Amino acid sequence: MLEVHGLDQRHGARVALAGVSLRLPAHQSPALPGPNGAGKTTLFQVLTGMLAADAGEVLVAGISLRDNAPAAWRRIGVVFQQPALDLTVRRSLLL
Repeated sequence: MLEVHGLDQRHGARVALAGVSLRLPAHQSPALPGPNGAGKTTLFQVLTGMLAADAGEVLVAGISLRDNAPAAWRRIGVVFQQPALDLTVRRSLLL
């Protein structure tokens, strides 16, 4: 369902992700533990399309997030811990 190949992401001179690759089959509920500053939030932002990776590829059900984000987004659901967008409930559900 989710494939990540060689993700790199920098925040200025700071390396947040370096060559991250993973594969998660459908119907899995993985955990992503780690200390502050380990890159968890950056990885999540890239996986949801909120942030474009500097390098690498994210595939959602075989659909490239970089090449066809709307089609990839239709295959995933995200519930944010804190509001990231100022949307109405209706608009959030449609998105």
